[in-house]
Amino acid sequence: MKKARNIAVIGALLWIIFKMIVFNLGLSTEWYPVLVMTNMLAMLIVIFLSLHFSPKETTENVDPKDLIDGVVKPEPIQFLTQFKTAMKTGATYTVLIFVFLLAYYSGIDKDYTEIKKKTAIELAENMDFDAMVAKDPVKMAHYSHDDAVAEQIKTAEWIYSPFFICTLALIGMIVSCAIYSLIATVFYRKILLRLR
Repeated sequence: MKKARNIAVIGALLWIIFKMIVFNLGLSTEWYPVLVMTNMLAMLIVIFLSLHFSPKETTENVDPKDLIDGVVKPEPIQFLTQFKTAMKTGATYTVLIFVFLLAYYSGIDKDYTEIKKKTAIELAENMDFDAMVAKDPVKMAHYSHDDAVAEQIKTAEWIYSPFFICTLALIGMIVSCAIYSLIATVFYRKILLRLR
């Protein structure tokens, strides 16, 4: 478990260094899709490495009756055990990246959220109020143009807050971690172990 945790920490640090390099080059906004994809790739690599370096056999559940000449014959690690190892490693990576992203958007790159918020506010101020009334007359009957703009601005400020952005990233990474762990464990057991 310690080795898997170390792999997660190293993977997270490498991605954080890459993100900081991109930030210092002034390419955070343009390279946002690249940063997301490298984050997902780093998580997948971390999960695969944790499976590769985890034990392949165990003697924990061996019955003393099964001793051969007093020697314990190891059993292969079960699927669920390997899946748990992959999930723990992915979860450690996810938590480290979440904490970094929270600090990053709250203090290091405040401009990113401000630019997104400003763009959303400009769209709200320039929205076609008549089209909104025509689209949903029942809801919009109680709103004036200023009320609609104020609500859009409030929503934009909430959506583009660092905490909300990081929470969405956390949810996405947790789902990805579960999917990657399942796929990696199946692939590792069915293909890689047979190639050895």
